[in-house]
Amino acid sequence: MARRRRVYASVSEEWQQVLQKRNFSHLKLHPSCLVFLDQLSEEATPQIDHIWLNIELTTYTCRACRKWESLTQSYSNNGIIVAAVSRLFSILTKWTHEGRRLTLELNAYSPSDSEHWFKDCYFGAPAEDKFEVPAKRRDFLDLFQLDRGPDVQYNPERVRQPSTGVGAAFARRRELGHISISFLVDARHFFDACGLRRWDKLKSLTLTSRTMCKNEPDRTDDLLMVAVHASQRMPNLETMTLWNESKGEACYFTYFRRDGYASIIWRGTWEMALSQILEG
Repeated sequence: MARRRRVYASVSEEWQQVLQKRNFSHLKLHPSCLVFLDQLSEEATPQIDHIWLNIELTTYTCRACRKWESLTQSYSNNGIIVAAVSRLFSILTKWTHEGRRLTLELNAYSPSDSEHWFKDCYFGAPAEDKFEVPAKRRDFLDLFQLDRGPDVQYNPERVRQPSTGVGAAFARRRELGHISISFLVDARHFFDACGLRRWDKLKSLTLTSRTMCKNEPDRTDDLLMVAVHASQRMPNLETMTLWNESKGEACYFTYFRRDGYASIIWRGTWEMALSQILEG
C-alpha cells in the first residue's frame, strides 16, 4: 500500500496533498533522522501533528545493570539527550506556521535494556514491534506486584538520573502550551532554570521530582513553594502536577487555577504538613 501511495502522489497533485497529510501526521524519528526533518518543505511541516523522538543511549554490561548509572555514563547519556533535544528545538524554531498544535513525545532507551533487567520489556528499540511476546498471567502478576519478589528480572533496580541539561532546555521553551515529562527531568532543575521568565502560553505542567519523598519533608515543602511562586509567572496556567513514585511510597501535588481562584491538592502514602504559604 505504501508503494501505491508513492505512485499516486507522483502523478497527481490532489493525491499528493491527501497522502502528504497522512504520511506526515505522525512522525517517529531517531536523532539521525533530524537532518531530514530540517529539510522538509514549508508545505510539509504544517501537516505534522505529532513527533516522537526516540533517543538511543549508551550500552551497559551485566556488571552494571543492577547499579545506578556511573557518573561517566550519566554525563555521556546527558550529552546524547541534550544534543538530540537541542537539535530538534533548533529545527522547530524555524517553523513559521502559527496557531497549529504540535505534540512532542520523547523516549530514551539503551540497546542493553531488553538484554538485562528489562527482559521482555521494550522501550523503543528498533524492530522490537516485529516480535510477539507471549502473554503469561503469572509474568504479569510478577511484573505488577507491589513488593519486590525474589525474581528481580521483573523488578529492575537500574534508575537513570534526571538530566539538568534537558530540564534547562525545556525551561527555555516558553512558547509551549503543555509540558508533561516523567523522570527524564527533575522538577527542581526545571524551575531553577526558569528563573524569572514569564510563561504566557503555558496551560498545563506535569513533572516528577525525586525530592518528593517521605524522608525529605523540608526539601519537598521547599520545592512546592518554588512551584507555586513559579506559577505566578504563568498567567494562563490551569493545572500543575508534581509527583513521584518509589519503592513503598508515592505522592502527587496538584495546583488548579480557574476563573481567578486557585486551589491545591496533596495526596500521598504519608502525611505532609504543608507550609503556611501553600495553605494560604
